[in-house]
Amino acid sequence: MDCEWTTDQIDFRKKARDFAEREIGPLAAWIEGRDQPGSLGNYPRELLRKMGAEGFMGCLHGAELGGNGKGMIHECIVAEEFGAVSPAAELARFVSCALFGIPLAMFGTKEQKSEFLPKIIKGELIGAIGITEPDLGSDTAGMKTKAVLDGDKWVINGEKRFITNGSQADLISLFAITDPAVKAHKGMSAFLFEAKTPGFSVVKNYEMHGMHGMRVAHLKFENCRIPKHRLLGQVNNGFKQLMLELDKERIGLAAESLGIGRACLDEALKFSCERVQFGKPIKEFEGISFKIGGHGYPS
Repeated sequence: MDCEWTTDQIDFRKKARDFAEREIGPLAAWIEGRDQPGSLGNYPRELLRKMGAEGFMGCLHGAELGGNGKGMIHECIVAEEFGAVSPAAELARFVSCALFGIPLAMFGTKEQKSEFLPKIIKGELIGAIGITEPDLGSDTAGMKTKAVLDGDKWVINGEKRFITNGSQADLISLFAITDPAVKAHKGMSAFLFEAKTPGFSVVKNYEMHGMHGMRVAHLKFENCRIPKHRLLGQVNNGFKQLMLELDKERIGLAAESLGIGRACLDEALKFSCERVQFGKPIKEFEGISFKIGGHGYPS
């Protein structure tokens, strides 16, 4: 196994880092709302369009739908570099193109994918994934949101909470129970839900520590009727779809966390060079140098 970075990956990282410094960095304080104490910050919708135009939304999607098909390693490079500059902006990007995009790419029909994925990859539409509810998180056994087939429409009722991009999303990969007579993992289905559907509402956005520009929402579905063909994949196969999506989700989120950690280390290194005590920078004291030794100091 060759674990070295390829030339293409090194070049791609430089492209992602340059974009982050040029386009994301100047907006980071605005996204966090640092000049607006007590606010939820500002959601970077136009920035997502720029990310899409530069190809940063398409690593997990093929060229036939507007992506670049570079794969998971390149996706992690983007997540790390963008996360180091603005975690909120990166999470908005990742949720849309990956958490929403992966189930659609893996299980959608040709018509479903061609209708929505190109616009997601361009950043023209925002996606979210609807799993968490008031009484459940990753453990989906207690899911209560239900979808009942009524003629040529699915009727959806329930609530979702802590849904990232929830109040901004145009589309939601929505998971609901379609067979309440069996255990949830055998009676769950996924749907392509459009936010413009009557009966859908945003109850509120939650304030996120360190990610004020993110929109994590409480959503409600009251007799929402969506076309039968908005079923994503096979009926009652939603749990399998969800597990496959979560495998990729966790890798990308780990990469973003690495970027956040790297940014914290960079700030600590910089401060250790600038802060002077007893006539010398604090980096020269063993109590400090041992903690950050091995990482090198900025010149």
